Amino acid sequence: MGDFISHVAGRGIELCLLLSDHVGDTVFASLIAMTLVTGYVVTNWHRMTELNLLGSSVKLRELTTQAEQAIDNLERGRVKIYRTLLSFSMRHPGGFARAFVDDRVPHFLEVVGMIRDEGIIADLSDDVVKRCELLVVRQLDQLNHDTSEIGGPNLSGLEPDAVVDVFRGWAARQDAELLTKNPAASMAQGVDNLAGLLRVRREVRDYARER
Repeated sequence: MGDFISHVAGRGIELCLLLSDHVGDTVFASLIAMTLVTGYVVTNWHRMTELNLLGSSVKLRELTTQAEQAIDNLERGRVKIYRTLLSFSMRHPGGFARAFVDDRVPHFLEVVGMIRDEGIIADLSDDVVKRCELLVVRQLDQLNHDTSEIGGPNLSGLEPDAVVDVFRGWAARQDAELLTKNPAASMAQGVDNLAGLLRVRREVRDYARER
């Protein structure tokens, strides 16, 4: 903390020095004074109950408590919002269902990406893993078929990781144009969905072990 405060104060003084050529002596002195006062206040924040600044008594501890409570409320509200988004991501989109693909997965993965960016995976790990496991089962059901009769690989009865490996091994041996047409294109999207879910599951399990 001390190093951080020193860094901030140092940057403030550097800024004042940079401005010294553009402001008058009185303004420059005020800038230096405000920088030093700010550094002192932040450094001694936890030891102070109030600060007499320009004749006004400012109750810093009270303000700090109120600010912390407001931040906690915002944090809880943010977690609730993303928990709701996770629930929405499990709804089936309208229209006809597609073979080999669970169309809920891309939306779910998008929400998980936002949660990751917000740094609250640990707060929502139980919600994420519960929905992820359900989607893994559903997406796997879509892919666990023998499609050799229509020119595809046999994915029947395989575990999730094996489905990804077998399909991608098969796809690497095919003509690129074939993979742009159904059923191969739909299978490729389903496998990508499954691979994304497996990555999320591993990530969330790692967070759970660290807690």
